[in-house]
Parts: sequence; C-alpha cells; structure tokens
Amino acid sequence: MVASDNLQAGTAASTRAERYRRAERAFWRSYDLAPAERFVDAGSPSVRLRVQEVGSGEPVLFVNGTGGPGAYFAPLLAELRGFRCLVLDRPGWGLSDPVDYSRAAYRTVVAELLRDALDALGVDRACVVGGSIGNLWALRLAQTHPARVERLVLLGGGPLTADVGVPPFIRLLRSPLGRIIVRVPENPRLLGRQLAGLGHAASIDAGRIPPAFIDWHLAMSRETDWARHERSMVRTVVARGGYAPGFVLAGRRDRRHQATHAHGLRHGRPRRVGRDLATVRRRHARGRAGGGGWRRAPGLVRRPQPDRRTRGTVPCRLNDPRRRASCAEPTGH
Repeated sequence: MVASDNLQAGTAASTRAERYRRAERAFWRSYDLAPAERFVDAGSPSVRLRVQEVGSGEPVLFVNGTGGPGAYFAPLLAELRGFRCLVLDRPGWGLSDPVDYSRAAYRTVVAELLRDALDALGVDRACVVGGSIGNLWALRLAQTHPARVERLVLLGGGPLTADVGVPPFIRLLRSPLGRIIVRVPENPRLLGRQLAGLGHAASIDAGRIPPAFIDWHLAMSRETDWARHERSMVRTVVARGGYAPGFVLAGRRDRRHQATHAHGLRHGRPRRVGRDLATVRRRHARGRAGGGGWRRAPGLVRRPQPDRRTRGTVPCRLNDPRRRASCAEPTGH
C-alpha cells in the first residue's frame, strides 16, 4: 500500500513538472530561445538543481529572485550574444529541489550551492548575474569564493542594509497570512495587478508582455511549490535574526565613497555588510590601504571632522561616549 501511494505521488509530481515544462518552453520560444536542460547535484546534503543553458562563449551564471525561476531572464538572454548563459533555478523554484536552510548559516548554504553548481558545470570562473534576492546569492559567492567570480551584475537590488526595506510581498509571505497565500494559485487578474504594482502597468497597456509569459507564470503557481519553499526560506532566515552585524570601513582620503555614508550605515546597523572582510582587515591592519589605511576596531568608522592641518578627517570612535561630543557633523569649509 505504501509503495502504491509513493508511486502515485511520484506520477502526480512528474505530471505537474511536465505541465510546467510545456508552459515554460512556450515562453522561451516566444523569444526564439530553446535552452538545453540539465540537472546538477549541489550542497551537503546534496540536492538536485536545474540549470538551463543558452548560447556559447564566456560563461555567465544567472541566479533568479522572487519574480520567477530562471526563465524569468528570457527577455534579457534574447539580447545577449557570445555568452554561455547558465540559468539556474534557485532551490525550490522551477524544477529544482528545495533545500533545508536551517542546517547552516544562510550565507554558507548559498555560497556552497553556487560553488558546487559551477563545479558540476565544469566552470572555474564565471560572471554572475543576480536578480532581486539572487543578488545576495551572487554577493555571497563573490565574498566566499572570489576566485570563482569574474564580474558581478546586480539587478533590482543589492546588499541588505537597514535603509533597504523588506519588500511588502516578502513581509506578507513570512507572516501568518502567508500560510494561506502559498495555497492560493494565481489567476490572470491577480497576476496583472501584481505586475502593475511592480511597475509594469505601461508594459501591460502597450502589450509588451507576451501571453506566453502569463501562461508560464500561472503554470509556475499551479504546477510548482515555489511559494511554499520561499516562505520556508524567509521564515528560517528571519527566525535566526536575519543577518549578523558587520563592519563598516571607510578610507581616510577616499573621495568617492564618502565617510558620511559609512557613518549612516554604522548607525543603521548594517545587516551583514562587510561580514566577510576579515581578510581585508588583516591585510590593511598596519596601514597598507591606499590613502591612509583602515582602522581595525569594529566600532571605528571614518566620519568627517575638520582638521586645520590637513583639512582631512580624523578617526572618531562612535561607541565611546566621551568622544561623541567631538564628532559633530561638519559645517563645511
């Protein structure tokens, strides 16, 4: 009886996957693309991730966000030439297996998954393109395994800091109401409202969004469990307090990245900003950084403070109450 139930469940999952795959292929065809599909094992314990490949040339890894799995990049890929585009379905999206994010720190899990995916694809070094939360994945890979990343492209987002608000949908998804949301399949009217709310109203009115996109997105909602898996990821990360505080570093004579911005990040409690800068701090602890050196203490940032001799800045220890009075905002000179 158990074997029979398992067989039926497997058959149902296979049928759902095939229905999703048909809708996705039609979406790809609307942009004259026909990617090759392959599955790779990544992570520990291992999970099966799907990668679709388009074109040839310099390898570029695409990591999707919450807008949709890898096929979401189809309009962009249709404009690229001379690249081997490796389009990943993040775990739990498209036809990739979900992953247990509670087994280790989020940053560790995502960097490990992307590294293993590159290994399985036979790619030593690649450009990495992230979309939305896929940006965080790309950044974690670059921070943890910098030798594997040629260039980074961040679409629609970047490092999480306190002044970057949590998207309304993610807040809703992680709330108790999210348990209901993940069970309600999309319909064309709801999808249209969501797209308009994301800034695509003009594209809808002008007919720039092909019907194949609508069909694919509805199939994604009905035939895959992406929302349930994404909710599980969000709730796991939030339950552990999100991202640990990090270091904010600013050079004494750095005229491009101003110290006032670093100061704002410091008081905004940056989430994971610079957490993996231990190597940088060790390298520059003795003042070898260009333009005057870095300060090693985590409570130090550079904040503009007039200096009559150099008209530059001097260090201000923000976590020392005795020094705060001398760290007034500059009046300009």
